[in-house]
Amino acid sequence: MFALKDYITSEDIKNLRKNLGLTQKEFASLVGTSKPTIERWEKENAKITGPIVLLSKMINDYPDYVNRLIIPEKEF
Repeated sequence: MFALKDYITSEDIKNLRKNLGLTQKEFASLVGTSKPTIERWEKENAKITGPIVLLSKMINDYPDYVNRLIIPEKEF
């Protein structure tokens, strides 16, 4: 069994997004959230918790899988 950090920081989010070469909008689509949420995560100085923690670890460990995770934008 292994221990996984139960939070990430705004710097972690920003670095991950930039390392992937994605805009905030593209990153939001990738992780299944909104652009305003990404903006808030990158600005606030709090511990970010929830499913994004595990997803960010997976993306960091297996960056080649990003193309498989991209969710198409919703059409209205």
